[in-house]
Amino acid sequence: MFHIRPKPGSSGKPIIEPRSSWRSDYTPPRPTCSVVLDPPPETSIFSTELQEELRAIEGKAALHYLVDLPTQDVIAKLNAAPPTSILLYVRQARDLAGHRVASTDALKLIADDVNMPTYGAYDAYLGAGIIGGYVFSSPANGARVGDMALRVANGANIENIPIERALTVPQFDWRQLQRWHIRDSQLPAGSVVLFRQFTFWDQYKRYIVAAASLFAIQLALTGDCSFSGLAAAGRNMPGKRAKNDTGRS
Repeated sequence: MFHIRPKPGSSGKPIIEPRSSWRSDYTPPRPTCSVVLDPPPETSIFSTELQEELRAIEGKAALHYLVDLPTQDVIAKLNAAPPTSILLYVRQARDLAGHRVASTDALKLIADDVNMPTYGAYDAYLGAGIIGGYVFSSPANGARVGDMALRVANGANIENIPIERALTVPQFDWRQLQRWHIRDSQLPAGSVVLFRQFTFWDQYKRYIVAAASLFAIQLALTGDCSFSGLAAAGRNMPGKRAKNDTGRS
């Protein structure tokens, strides 16, 4: 197997060499994941719980938390990150002037200035700049909450209703998949791909095939009729010649 790594003692230009030629003490660098989080002011435990959830992947990626920073500072730090970095966008609720805005609007500001594969935690972020991921499904979780409320309204003891983890669904933005060259075959099973843009052939291939088939059938029938007519004319030619010869004689 071949890998790309910096060439020692050079200007930093990469070289391609067999993995077996690496020094035994060489360790490929871990990818960098920047986590953007502007915690809700009404809770102080949000950031702690998030870091606990992400602790499982710390051995696979170097996590850099950008917590409670102005949006301009977030953009500057992301643009200074290594070129192989990815972004996990959780929440940012300020515009460039520091005013409070919806987290989706702040995401759009960041996506406009930062060229980095971005993943998110909520389905509301799809279409605003994230590739996707296992996102919080608002319809599915809303239905579950409604079902629990109905059970309580019908007399169920709330203590008997178990606590459930929020439902997540693998959803992705087709436009971002194209931008970052991610194939559908690389997505988790059961993934939902949104905003797919169909080509003219994708949209109308059934009609094109049907029209082509009809044309082929008409052409075949027309050719058959023409052949039959020519054959009949050929059969009548000897008789006509005989009549003409008799008339002349």
